Amino acid sequence: MSARDYIVTRTGWVAGVFRQSGSVVRLTPAQAAYENVRPQPVPQPAAKPKRTRRKPKAAS
Repeated sequence: MSARDYIVTRTGWVAGVFRQSGSVVRLTPAQAAYENVRPQPVPQPAAKPKRTRRKPKAAS
């Protein structure tokens, strides 16, 4: 299992280290199941504006 980032929900001991609420820790999902943490949201890439093809204007 690969590790991922989690946010600590309550100040206290997390994985053997005293952590403040809101700090980020890297745990495996199996470890996180027993701790006061929630998954950190995965950043989504910004949506690119769609390119449109316009016909060139006719010369007058």
